[in-house]
Amino acid sequence: MTRAALLAMALLLAGCGGAEVLDPPAPLPADEGVAPLVPRWRLPLAGAVEGLRPRPAVAGDRVLAMAPAGEVVAAGLEDGRVHWRAAAGTGLTAGVGVGEGLAVAAGGEGEVLAFALEDGRLRWRVTVEGEVLAPPTVAGGRVFLRTAEGRLLALDAADGRRLWVQEQAVPALSLRGTARAVPSDGAVVTGWADGRVSAHRVADGAPLWVVRLATPRGTTEPARMVDVDADPVVADGQVYAAAYQGRIGAIAAGGGVLLWARDLSVWSGIAVAGEAVVASAADGVVWALERAGGRALWRQEALRNRRLSGPVLHAGLLWVGDLEGWVHALDPADGALRGRVRAGEGQVLALVATTAGLLVRHAEGLTLLAAPRGG
Repeated sequence: MTRAALLAMALLLAGCGGAEVLDPPAPLPADEGVAPLVPRWRLPLAGAVEGLRPRPAVAGDRVLAMAPAGEVVAAGLEDGRVHWRAAAGTGLTAGVGVGEGLAVAAGGEGEVLAFALEDGRLRWRVTVEGEVLAPPTVAGGRVFLRTAEGRLLALDAADGRRLWVQEQAVPALSLRGTARAVPSDGAVVTGWADGRVSAHRVADGAPLWVVRLATPRGTTEPARMVDVDADPVVADGQVYAAAYQGRIGAIAAGGGVLLWARDLSVWSGIAVAGEAVVASAADGVVWALERAGGRALWRQEALRNRRLSGPVLHAGLLWVGDLEGWVHALDPADGALRGRVRAGEGQVLALVATTAGLLVRHAEGLTLLAAPRGG
């Protein structure tokens, strides 16, 4: 990889100038083997995705995805056949959220569009203040949005009417991205660019608790970035969250008590796998930590600096995607590499486990990885 490409990647991570050049990615391990999944179908999606993590969504037997050029696409989960395409009339920046019979997408100028899941008809369109970078969350008759300018909003799923908004100050420099709003027993949980995690009441947005997971340090703005950009994970009454250049930790969902935390820089994602919480660290090391107390169970260092996606548990294995379109399988017990398969030519942006296989959103579009036919 050229120095220019590495610099571009560093600037992408920072969201604007001032970041250091990233170290070169580790070469692919020679003995990784062949993953037990193969590409079943691929669906191209037009538009540049630099700085975006356009996560697709699954509703029944359909997958919903956005093309940054300005289109929402519904395709069959089993075969990738397109059922409908809906033009947004604007560039899109956030992945698709589904629920309440809707597929909801958002644009960089604050446009929010809701399409009927069944046929792609436009149900409503509104504009909010700010750039929406995380996929909308649709639950309980509401659409929850996070903006890059530090807002958490709730819209009425029926007509897009604003119900409430909460605002937080945004540091001078932050990563390009935001955590989603994640439902949690009458609340929504999200992370912020200043290193905090908070829960808000669904009914009116009132803050229920706030936990500081990371504190800015250093003398330069890049060194002080502590964004909680990875989506929080809610499981068994606990919230697991992680901050860039900060910590990963567990929080009691009911009262906001920080149960444990340990230093680890994460921006792409975390997952729960049995008794472990697994994280793709910013340096490409994959960690498994004990959910009960944060003790390290294992780490896998062979994929350093390969700009890994967040991990996903599927078919008894952990999966992470990298900057060259490879998807790697790891053993949840010890982190050993169990194989790899190429989903596309560009960066893997998101992985979604489904009943049909592992759905991969990469720079070129969508790929479904599944067991070989007859296998």
